[in-house]
Amino acid sequence: IAKTLGSSTTDVISATGDYARLGHTLKESTELAKSSVILKNVSEYENIDDATSALTAMTQAYQNMDSMDITDKLNNIGKLIA
Repeated sequence: IAKTLGSSTTDVISATGDYARLGHTLKESTELAKSSVILKNVSEYENIDDATSALTAMTQAYQNMDSMDITDKLNNIGKLIA
């Protein structure tokens, strides 16, 4: 996963663990971790912890949206502002 997303294994494990501690299944945690890594890569978040915390808050606030939908919208906003 890490190599595919251009990230470190440590980042993927960290994000996956964070989501698992929140009660998500391994499958859910892995998908959320992928979204966190992508968010870190396309945003101004400097580390995986910040991206994971932000995405966690946003997925709780916007429960009707998938984590990748949120990441895509944030990326689009970033492109408009840049």
